Amino acid sequence: MCVVEIEGMRGYPLACSTVAQEGMKVLTDTATLRDMRKEILQLILSEHPSSCLVCGRRPSAWSISSRFAKRASARVPVLSERPSV
Repeated sequence: MCVVEIEGMRGYPLACSTVAQEGMKVLTDTATLRDMRKEILQLILSEHPSSCLVCGRRPSAWSISSRFAKRASARVPVLSERPSV
């Protein structure tokens, strides 16, 4: 889910494990990345048990899910505000 595009770099590296470098241009919200993230989430959910509809832990899972969605839509800090990409 933390895939990004970096100009001049092949593929889609993980932002959470890529060290920032001077002058690096990182794209975090492109149509390609949105599609890729959607497919990754679909793969994750395809392996998730279908008992969620009757599980007693469902309310807390929905709460966590909504908090994640809010954070994902928040503004990403500029490179100078973060130690790594």
